[in-house]
Amino acid sequence: MGCASSAPSAPAGATAGATPVKANSETKGKRRGKATTSDVALAVAKPMKLTIASSDPAAAYDDIEQLGAGGFSVVRRVRSKATQKTYAMKIIGVREDDEEPGTKSAEGKERMSIGEVTNEVDILKVLRSESVLRLHEASRFGDKVYVVTELLQGGAVLDAILRMKDERYTEKEAKVVIQRTLLAVDYMHKSFVLHRDLKLENLLLRSNDQLDSVVVADFGLALRCENPNGAASLPHNSSVDTAPVGTPVYAAPEVVEQKSYGAAIDIWSVGVIAYVLLTGAMPRSLWKSALKYRRVNERDFGFDCYEWDSVSSAGREFVMSCLAFKPGHRLSATHCLNHPWMQKIETVRPAPLRIKSKLRDMAKGMKLPLKRYAPGDVLISQGARASDEVFLIKSGTVGIFVSPVDNDGNVKRDESRKVAQREPGEFIGEMALGEHIIAKTLSSKKQLAPAAINAILAKGPPKRRKNESVSLKQWATARVYAKKWIGGRRNADVIAETNVECLIMGRREMAWAVAADPEVAAELRRNMSQRRLELSSKE
Repeated sequence: MGCASSAPSAPAGATAGATPVKANSETKGKRRGKATTSDVALAVAKPMKLTIASSDPAAAYDDIEQLGAGGFSVVRRVRSKATQKTYAMKIIGVREDDEEPGTKSAEGKERMSIGEVTNEVDILKVLRSESVLRLHEASRFGDKVYVVTELLQGGAVLDAILRMKDERYTEKEAKVVIQRTLLAVDYMHKSFVLHRDLKLENLLLRSNDQLDSVVVADFGLALRCENPNGAASLPHNSSVDTAPVGTPVYAAPEVVEQKSYGAAIDIWSVGVIAYVLLTGAMPRSLWKSALKYRRVNERDFGFDCYEWDSVSSAGREFVMSCLAFKPGHRLSATHCLNHPWMQKIETVRPAPLRIKSKLRDMAKGMKLPLKRYAPGDVLISQGARASDEVFLIKSGTVGIFVSPVDNDGNVKRDESRKVAQREPGEFIGEMALGEHIIAKTLSSKKQLAPAAINAILAKGPPKRRKNESVSLKQWATARVYAKKWIGGRRNADVIAETNVECLIMGRREMAWAVAADPEVAAELRRNMSQRRLELSSKE
């Protein structure tokens, strides 16, 4: 993916004509993070003690669903019984520090040392920033630690990239992600915390596809250091640690070589992230050059490949300044934020049409009716029964407005708030109908009325598109799924903000799409979950 991963490596000693990475004129003379303490490694800060719970912490929450699982832990979505707020609860099996590694919990999972878990919790307690994962509470009960954090709705930045048709962001989008990441890194370094494992998987979105909501997570390998001399920030070049930790493709050369390193290793990781966001490829040639030939030249960045054609010269120089071979030549987080590329950043989100959508692709292949709306027209009214219409925006934008409801069920529109905006390529009104159809598809086919299916089959095959792979049985099943539905109440107003054109899908078309491709149902479930979280977070 991308020419950078397949570009030929430079032969040994090939330095003639190559341009070494240097500081630009904007940053010369600003010694970027010159070490402020001696070369003796800083002492690791002693973690705070973990609270010992007198009863099971999980009892204070309603368990909703599992969000994920790893070798040591499981993460669940929970709701506080006291406040009704939703959170993510990470349940980690732990062992004492002096116990043998490899011991397993009753559930068969390996257990982490209590020291490792306490270190991560301690760092989350110290870091209080909008761009860092927020800790709600953490405590130990028996051989488990319960870590309750905010629930992040948008998933990993990496997953968001993989949903893109070209699997990379535009330069404007990448700048928003990088700026937000740098704000977190700058804050961490000034708090004497070194992350040591920055990568796309550890950058999460607080809100779905809202790039300015990036949050840095996973501090399992992070270090919190003492600051005995009252320095403003971590040493940049060295003096923090020598342990080879982190993810290899994101790790700085000095980490791999087990040399003394400092805050600059996080900047290298930011450079790799920027490279991937802009090109959709890992900088493998550059990494190989750094480790094999102990230098990084401009030719190693693959700027002659088409992926870089749309990237500005300031963007290229920023990436080079982060991926300089020598730590002292890399920008500090503060100077990264002051780089010309990081100025005049617009808050943007990926255009919906650039995001993969099986349902949208199917809808475009159908002959659907077109409706037009003027600014101010209401497409969906809060409190009304859901119809069988699903809108696919072809042009224009609409606003989503939520209003409080009084005890008599009256919608108080004079107190309405805009919670979202939908653009071309996005669906409106698919939640209610999608839930009904998916629920039907989850039912056993044996529970469907054979007579109803046979009656549809007797009418002959439907008019299908050329090369349509949907079987006659699937079509008949879809017809049954689409019947007998009474919609629930709409939970928001949808109002045209500009002239709007929409393609209209009905129950039959939606049911057809779900029956034709199982991935459509998975896509619908994911989108509905994100929409619910989006609406609930605004309440």
